[in-house]
Amino acid sequence: MVPYQTAFTALGGLAMFLYGMSALSTGLQKIAGKKLKEILAALTKNRLIGVAVGAGITGIMQSSSAVTVMAVGFVNAGLLSLKRGVSIILGANIGTTITAQLIAFNITKYALLFVGVGGLLNLFARKKNWQWIGFSIFGFGLLFSGLNIMTDAFTFLKSDPAFHSLFVFFSGNPLLAVLGGCLLTFILQSSSATIGITQALALVGAIDFSTAVPLVFGENIGTTITAQLASLGASRNAKRLAWSHTMFNVLGTIIFMTSFLVRYEGVPIYIWFIDVITPGAVFSGENISRHIANAHSLFNIINVLIFLPLLNLLVKIVTWLVPGKDEEIIGSEPKFIDKRFANIPSIALAQAEKEILHMMSIARSMVPLSLQGLFDPNKHDVARVQNMEKVTDDLQSEVIEFLVSLESSGLSHNEAVHHNCLLHLVNDVEKIADYALNIVYLVDNSLSNNVKYSTSALDEIRIMTSDVDMECDLSVKAFAGNNMHLADDAFQVEGRIDQEKDDFRKNHLERLKSKECNLNAAAIFNDIVNNLERISDHAVKFAKWRENPYLYQ
Repeated sequence: MVPYQTAFTALGGLAMFLYGMSALSTGLQKIAGKKLKEILAALTKNRLIGVAVGAGITGIMQSSSAVTVMAVGFVNAGLLSLKRGVSIILGANIGTTITAQLIAFNITKYALLFVGVGGLLNLFARKKNWQWIGFSIFGFGLLFSGLNIMTDAFTFLKSDPAFHSLFVFFSGNPLLAVLGGCLLTFILQSSSATIGITQALALVGAIDFSTAVPLVFGENIGTTITAQLASLGASRNAKRLAWSHTMFNVLGTIIFMTSFLVRYEGVPIYIWFIDVITPGAVFSGENISRHIANAHSLFNIINVLIFLPLLNLLVKIVTWLVPGKDEEIIGSEPKFIDKRFANIPSIALAQAEKEILHMMSIARSMVPLSLQGLFDPNKHDVARVQNMEKVTDDLQSEVIEFLVSLESSGLSHNEAVHHNCLLHLVNDVEKIADYALNIVYLVDNSLSNNVKYSTSALDEIRIMTSDVDMECDLSVKAFAGNNMHLADDAFQVEGRIDQEKDDFRKNHLERLKSKECNLNAAAIFNDIVNNLERISDHAVKFAKWRENPYLYQ
């Protein structure tokens, strides 16, 4: 029976450990967050670089769960390809082993010093960066303080008959130990935390190394639930990435569990090997925390060496497991923004930019759709254009809400400029959709009143519509690719559209005088031309922003 006081102490120690880990991760993310997008942008098709980046970022952030969720978000947002995402996941599995290695140093006697120094630095430093450094140090110290409290609380388990029976049961059933480690990580949502608990139990002799190793294997499987949860409602590629993480850890565990069938001197070969390469005699309890950390590290390193050459095959398998293609327009739900990244402005802004470009693809496709009834009444579809306009309205609200939430994240000067421009551009896109809706209502009015247009009038509308679409294409590509040559081309097309508006209105006035068109046709024609020119004015803002980032200041 677990004494209440001991249970409360263990729970408090666990809470301190988890909060310390969260504080360490948050602080490091804030320090490094502005560089994460640049690091990911530097990725090439080289899978080794992807693994190195995944391991490095996880080491910096001290959270494989955060990195896997980030990778899922990047793949969902189209910022990373599936193959690059998988390479980052492989690297993250190596990077996450750093936490267990740090714990194995057992520097608990200095824990309160770290808490004190970090807390004071966080409270009294004037610069934000130093405040976050202090918060990271505070979290680091709190992590070890919590571990120390848990270790003390677990001491009684060594002599507890019930726990001893469970320990004997797990020792004889390593597969159940794998399941136990998996379930514990499902609950705590952190493999670093569960491995820390495993190290604490081993330090007090509550479990031995032979039991700890399969627990660690299970904890590596359990951590994949985070990516699975992050992929819910995401794109197919994001789901594929989550499944690749699960496959990687499950298959790796199966491979390593076979080592329990091969024994040397009566000991499973993997456990014997870790004991050989690690200082201290594990079976006498000496340096057991480092043995567990090394077993965890080597498990993930060897898995990466096994699966990295099979990366293409792994991608093909998950594509087969999650078949199909994503729809181009997925209702009114945001496709790219993810509120979990609101505390990393550089990444959040990249997601908002992708969402606005997604909106723009919807809005610009509305323009020819709104006019097709003018050329073929059977293709007139007001409801479809109305629905697409509602989608852009809903997305505009989501993007603005997301961007406003970033204002409290401590934006740098360049991020603040980017943020302000995106707030304006999302409104420009919504205006484009509004004008397209105006046009479909004008066409609807024409058809309802049986208004007839001359061939030359329809040809002019075709010309202007084609130029508007060309300008949208050039402006968006200039914006997305930071290409000033395309921006210059977009400005030229926009000038041509301005001239077309004046010329075509004059031409139509002449057609009206010659009775080639009637008064109703003239009024609607002029309104259509005006709306197309206004769409051009808003579309070219994408190119103008690339020319002058301070356009909206």
